Amino acid sequence: MISVVIWACVLVVISAIYRVILNTWCLKRLLNLQKAHNEYLRASQSKEKSSWDHTHNAADIRDLFERAGVIDRTFTNMEFVGYGHVQPRTASMFDNIPTINKEIQAHVITAFHEAIGVFKKRRRDALNPLLWIETLLNLPASIVTYLGVPATKIWPKLANVVTWGFAVIEFLIELPAFSDLQRTISDWFLAVRHLIGL
Repeated sequence: MISVVIWACVLVVISAIYRVILNTWCLKRLLNLQKAHNEYLRASQSKEKSSWDHTHNAADIRDLFERAGVIDRTFTNMEFVGYGHVQPRTASMFDNIPTINKEIQAHVITAFHEAIGVFKKRRRDALNPLLWIETLLNLPASIVTYLGVPATKIWPKLANVVTWGFAVIEFLIELPAFSDLQRTISDWFLAVRHLIGL
């Protein structure tokens, strides 16, 4: 039992270190991309040539936005098709990161700030010992959820209850007082069996 607890604690510490490193890297990469994106926007407004690689960096930004859980927004633009007619067209924020459209860029800038805040919070949370304890206590449910069972179902909660129920029972069995009680009950059953003549 004790070795399982030690391994679980080691796993939580390794996980915390990994989370700090990963979120620090994501944060630094996103800050660099934000700086390059802002320079690209300034250059495009002044009609200068930008060194920003639209497709490569936009893919990196999209990946980091998705890692941070930033929700993609869609926009409907009305485009003139001629003869006094307009046609609605929808545009995704993620697909149009390099676009100069002011409405889309306002949301892209907001998404940058949101993602930066998420990575800072995750890095800070990885160093919080109370969250380590919570992670350890919810580890069985997290494993079941990782395997594809929705967190809203009863199975993740049941995994926690069963796992920690067995852990408590195993802990009680290993206590010296419990082994004395177990020996007394066993002796009592043997005495009853002897009296009955079995």
